[in-house]
Amino acid sequence: MKDMNIFNQKDMKDIVVSLKREELTYSIDYLTYKVAKVHFSESSPKVAVEVASTPSDKDYVDELIASGIENVRNELRWCVEKRNRVAGTDIVCPACETYDIVLHLADDSRVDPQILGRMIHDYLVYYVAYRYLLLSAPGMASSFASLSEAALNKVYMHVREEQPSKPVRGIIS
Repeated sequence: MKDMNIFNQKDMKDIVVSLKREELTYSIDYLTYKVAKVHFSESSPKVAVEVASTPSDKDYVDELIASGIENVRNELRWCVEKRNRVAGTDIVCPACETYDIVLHLADDSRVDPQILGRMIHDYLVYYVAYRYLLLSAPGMASSFASLSEAALNKVYMHVREEQPSKPVRGIIS
């Protein structure tokens, strides 16, 4: 199946959502630290240290952020700029300082890049926490799975609802 977009190219505009790796990793580190402190510090300080992400986990966290950004691009594939979807031309760099997502939207779109950026930021924090906790505290991961799924749906719905002339998605044979 392919998405079909009925917008005329001249009635389109691009918006760029930029996410800073430093802000994402700070939010992720803080969240995992708080989770570890609240749930494990009193019963087992050693477990609390193992659950919280550490600087040594940086490469793994960067890979999870890149994976989450690909999830966002896939969810918004109907409006992600075409060069973002061509294999090998815009692969997410795990160690990049800034991650950009370019959306090709209707000229009358009301999507605010800052609001959308905050929504995507929240999704990525929950997604990375979920994937990270699957390894370090599997019993707690399911709540973050639900939060990340809800946040990604919120991103999708926000972009769709802010399109006065919504694209039609259909099957192209």
